[in-house]
Amino acid sequence: MLSDDDVRSIIERVKGRVAAAEASQRTGPTLAAGDELAAYEAQLGEGIYPTIDKAVAAARRAFVEFRDMGLDGRRTIVDAMRASMLREGERLAYLAHSETGL
Repeated sequence: MLSDDDVRSIIERVKGRVAAAEASQRTGPTLAAGDELAAYEAQLGEGIYPTIDKAVAAARRAFVEFRDMGLDGRRTIVDAMRASMLREGERLAYLAHSETGL
């Protein structure tokens, strides 16, 4: 089982990779969303929203941005998710098994 330190380390590595990948592509709403998330993380840690209403509002904004970014933008995001899942497949399978027992 992963320790809390292991999970924190994974989170930090993923955040670093995402930030590096986004650094050259961040503009407009993407930059604003990243800045907003950074402000929440600085205040609350790990991007956790203070209320469910704020979390739902953020999810709605993210959906609108995702929907409106066009097929190429969505393809880039899905491709990055796919690559990450393939790279971390064994760990994800282990975590899924640990959580569900299946």
